[in-house]
Amino acid sequence: MVADSTPKAALKLPAGISRRRSDETRQELLEAAAGFLERHPFRDLTIPGLMALTTVGRSSFYTHFKDIYSVIEALLVGVRDRVLADLKLWAVETKAPIEGLKSLVIHMVAVWEEHGPMLSALIDAAPKDARLEHLQQEIQHLYQLTIAAILRRDHAAGWIDLMDFDEVALILVVASQAYLKGKLGRLGPHQPETVISTLQMVWTRTIFGRAPDCATGTRPVGNVGAAWLAE
Repeated sequence: MVADSTPKAALKLPAGISRRRSDETRQELLEAAAGFLERHPFRDLTIPGLMALTTVGRSSFYTHFKDIYSVIEALLVGVRDRVLADLKLWAVETKAPIEGLKSLVIHMVAVWEEHGPMLSALIDAAPKDARLEHLQQEIQHLYQLTIAAILRRDHAAGWIDLMDFDEVALILVVASQAYLKGKLGRLGPHQPETVISTLQMVWTRTIFGRAPDCATGTRPVGNVGAAWLAE
């Protein structure tokens, strides 16, 4: 009996199973990268090193990602979307002077507590990759716009003097990011309460000077910012 030498067709998985396995591979790569960044700086993350932390072959990496920077981009897109959604929700709530800035600090620290290693990697990698630079600027700009809106509202209500609201907001965001990177950019233990109170003090004193307790917003409307600074 002559053996059949006809090449056998490769076994094809149903499309749904193949797609699910592909998604699982991508997720494994992302989780390995996130875990690495919790303990190591971005500069130490390499494709061979990342693959050593997974159960998949190196060719699988290039099926899902162009380079190591695209891994960071994939990790941070979700963070950007969360920040955008949170700030939209936050913006519709009415907050008294000072309390608006304080609550925004709490939000920013919470994001860094949850995603600090990835945000730290984004800051480190952004100067080397245009995509990550754009993503970092997007997140930074979301906070800058929100802070500037708070300052304009409080100025209109007479709580603070006229200033370049956009530039002051930018300084607060950039300085805060540097501070948060140092405090929350690696896996704990952390002291978020200390971080929150420090940033709240810096923000409120920068804007209001040595301000009275105006959580209720009942102080008479007027150009009082300079008076507080002079006290």
